[in-house]
Amino acid sequence: MFVTNQTDDDNAWNDRAVHLGVNFLFLCSLFLIVSVLFTFRQVPPLIPFHYSLPWGAQQLVARPTLWLVAALGILSAAAHAFLAASIFKTDRLMAQLAVWIAVLNLLLLTLGVLTVYVRVGPL
Repeated sequence: MFVTNQTDDDNAWNDRAVHLGVNFLFLCSLFLIVSVLFTFRQVPPLIPFHYSLPWGAQQLVARPTLWLVAALGILSAAAHAFLAASIFKTDRLMAQLAVWIAVLNLLLLTLGVLTVYVRVGPL
C-alpha cells in the first residue's frame, strides 16, 4: 500500500560504519549506566572530578554528578544518532562522522567516570 523509493543503500542502519558506531554507543551507554548503578553507594559523598583546578575542595563535586554525567552523555549520543539518521540520505560521510564523534564523546565520559572510580576506590 505504501510505496517508498528507498533502497538498502539509503538506509542509515544498513551502512556498516553507522551500524558499528551505534553498537558501540549502545555498549558504552549500557556500561556507563551499569557501572554508575552498581558502584554509586560505594562512592564517597564528595568526589574529585575537576582535575584541571588546583588540588583541594575546588576539585570536589557531589556524588549525584555521576548520574548527571551519564545522562548528559547518553542524551548527547542519542542526539548524534538521530542527527546521523536524518542526514544520512544527503551526506553519508557527515552521518558517519556524527556517529563516531558521539562514540568518542561517550567513551571519554565513560573513561572520566572510571577515573573517578579508580581514584576513590570502588574499583
